Amino acid sequence: MFGPIDKLTASAQIVDRIRAAVLGGELRPGEPIDSERTLAQAFGVNRATVREAIGALAVLGLVEVRQGESTRVAALHKASPSLIPHLLRPGVLERGKIMRDLLEVRAALLVWAAGRAAQRSTREGVEVLDAIVEELVAATEPKRRQQLDFEFFRAVVSLTDNQVLRLLVNPIRAAYELHRGSFEEIFGDGDFDAEHYRRVADGIRSGERKNAESAMRAFAAGAEILLEGRS
Repeated sequence: MFGPIDKLTASAQIVDRIRAAVLGGELRPGEPIDSERTLAQAFGVNRATVREAIGALAVLGLVEVRQGESTRVAALHKASPSLIPHLLRPGVLERGKIMRDLLEVRAALLVWAAGRAAQRSTREGVEVLDAIVEELVAATEPKRRQQLDFEFFRAVVSLTDNQVLRLLVNPIRAAYELHRGSFEEIFGDGDFDAEHYRRVADGIRSGERKNAESAMRAFAAGAEILLEGRS
């Protein structure tokens, strides 16, 4: 399953390979990981390097290390949210379902964010949204539209003035940025409509939570339908 690697970034490469094996189903929850000695021989590194990698995997929540027992693969629900971007990589089991799960969570967070932004936003904050909308109207390249889409929703989250929300959306944002190609098609001429963003901005401008949430809910539902149709 494993072979020699470049020792320059040995620990990180070991993490990548074991993580891929877990997410790809080669190593199942509850299964023991090979001993440090066996892994060191397989990867062509020393045991300290393997120990460092196993420690990093434990921090990610992918393995459970117990004194006097074998290190075992942990259940995925115990993993760190920082794992989310890796769940969309090719070869990951149930990648399609994970995509749908991501869309559901993204929609829920953005709807809440829009409502809270309506209650807390300032004139200057809404003007930032308006400026991004105008750029979206003028943009013709899918990649530029996608970049502005990220900027628009980053601005919405910022308007909530909620630091915990900012932390929660970071791994979701990282997933989108790492896998831009999986989402780029919805920014093509056939599907893209900048007026969706304008309606969200107008909802936030109104100061009425329900207006903002309704506009964001409609926007998120449309994006989910488009992406599911391509998954």
